[in-house]
Amino acid sequence: PFHWQDAHKPRLLSVCVLSGKGGDDALVLADWSNSLPIDEVGELTVVCRLPDERRRLFVTVVVSIQGAAMDVSFTEATGSLAPYRVDNLTAAQSLLVSQAPCAQLQEPRVIEEVKSGQRLPFAWEQIVREPALALHAANGCATISLDDLQTVGGFKVPATAAVPAKILRYRVVADGPVKVLQVFDGDADVRHGRSMSTGDADDGLLRLQVSVSLSAVGLSIVDSTPRELLYLCASKLALSYQASAARSSLSFSAAGMQVDNALPGSTFPVLLRPHWPDAELKQRSRPHALELLVQCVHGSAQLPYYETISLRVQTVDLMLDTALARTLALFAHDTLNDVSRLLAALFAGVGWLAEEASAPRSSRARQKMYIRWLNIQPMRLLLSCRSVAGGFAVGEFVEVPAGAAALVNSLGALLSNIDRAPVNLKALVLDNAFAPPDVLFSQIIDSFKEQLLQQVYRVFLSFEVLGNPRGLFSRMSTGVHDAFYEPMHALYRGPEEFSKQVVKQGKSLVDNAVFGVTDAVSRITGTLGKGLAELTLDPEYLKRRSTATLERSMSQRNPNVGQGL
Repeated sequence: PFHWQDAHKPRLLSVCVLSGKGGDDALVLADWSNSLPIDEVGELTVVCRLPDERRRLFVTVVVSIQGAAMDVSFTEATGSLAPYRVDNLTAAQSLLVSQAPCAQLQEPRVIEEVKSGQRLPFAWEQIVREPALALHAANGCATISLDDLQTVGGFKVPATAAVPAKILRYRVVADGPVKVLQVFDGDADVRHGRSMSTGDADDGLLRLQVSVSLSAVGLSIVDSTPRELLYLCASKLALSYQASAARSSLSFSAAGMQVDNALPGSTFPVLLRPHWPDAELKQRSRPHALELLVQCVHGSAQLPYYETISLRVQTVDLMLDTALARTLALFAHDTLNDVSRLLAALFAGVGWLAEEASAPRSSRARQKMYIRWLNIQPMRLLLSCRSVAGGFAVGEFVEVPAGAAALVNSLGALLSNIDRAPVNLKALVLDNAFAPPDVLFSQIIDSFKEQLLQQVYRVFLSFEVLGNPRGLFSRMSTGVHDAFYEPMHALYRGPEEFSKQVVKQGKSLVDNAVFGVTDAVSRITGTLGKGLAELTLDPEYLKRRSTATLERSMSQRNPNVGQGL
């Protein structure tokens, strides 16, 4: 445990690596690091010297919040995972590199030589707002910013008695998560200069190629009754894997996917299916329902390196009723309990669970992953929901009085009737993402959560208890567009065509207005009827009413105006 003596001063920490014996002698020989800012949650890598060997040591500092305390952990990092690297691509020029002096670092202590044809992992001694690297070649010097991948420049190396003056050029490029400073001779072609990137060792020859194609795959989910709940089906599956010396690629696609509701008397026989617009349905080959591409780079760096991850999902229709939602919730509850007991028994048998739980979170290894380009294309969901007799049956989950259960079921019937509410998710693109997998996944999930919260109003405007205002506005806008814009376009073709379009599109305006209003009234009265029916607490009546409603929906017409309302 560590406490600040003065909370108003900057929270800077300095550490040192002691020799193996420890004690007072080790403290005398200790080489303390520069001050490290630990006032914000994050991660940084610094370089320091070992006391006896005087060799460099890369230390990764992770600052996290554990309860009410701020936890600071120190981990030794390998050179391959250092944030920067210096590649000396000159023919015969040795280089000296260090952090450039600044107000917080008057005299750099870690100065290294990079000989011709060698490369050197690099990190900052002192964390500052705008750090820079000091590059020395003979009597020439340049100060370079390594955090700007657009950095390109050069400097002059003065002549000596044995060597004439010459120009050295440099540029900053990315090699996975590492920012690389490449130094060339002045007469070298930078565009085709030698690179020390691990991914360039690939010769392009395929070492392995696997292709799998399946016409269709089906999976049925059955509970302990036994009773079939869902049937999942995917058609025209294609899986391809290719690997060369340093790269691999995995692609997967499914032409169609569908999840059927297998419960008897369900309102929606299909729970989930892709939705194609009319224009795409008329095409001979429509887009796949699911497409995934993953490209990996295999190098010496000790981390997963993904060159490309791309995902595309076709627009999806999700149609759910309260009976299926209730059944799936009970099934998931029982299944999770069984799985958790099974895993607990397995882990307890090998003694892993207690050890993992007792270990502090900061001490556990958090391997990072690097994604050069992540692309999740825009997704669209059309959500529909219907309440059925019995509502959510809260009595099956918790013990509540009958009156309270009826009130909850009545409110559920009012609020759970939604008609094709559109939920749109924007494309997500990440460049040069470098973090532990759980951090990357949480960032992606948080991005989608924020978009979902911003579209709650769309679901609200699709409530049938309000008459589905979104559907009503859509009908009215279609009628107004037809009545005004179409005749104006027809005016260019002559007065006869204009008069025909006025009559035709005027009828469209009336039809859309009448249908929109009557449909809204029907949805309001139907939803209110469901809510009032739940208050009767009569299972037989609710069952008869649900059956009659289902039969009318199957016939797509009502025998009289009263039942239509």
